[in-house]
Amino acid sequence: DDWSHKGSALDFDDAAWYKTLAKAFKLDELIHKHSTIMDKYDPEKKIGLICDEWGTWYDVEPGTNPGFLLPAEYHA
Repeated sequence: DDWSHKGSALDFDDAAWYKTLAKAFKLDELIHKHSTIMDKYDPEKKIGLICDEWGTWYDVEPGTNPGFLLPAEYHA
């Protein structure tokens, strides 16, 4: 994974699509693991877990506003 080459939001193959889905599932795993750790130290759940930047980042497509291409399929 290279931040300078994030890939295209519009032109991708099956492998890139499945890699994107795998990363989304990994985030789900991380949330559950962190919640378990937090529950150990905060069983009354007084502190919440916040996940920011829920979305994917891609290279800028020609003629678009940089950093704002978030495919609906990822959020479905």
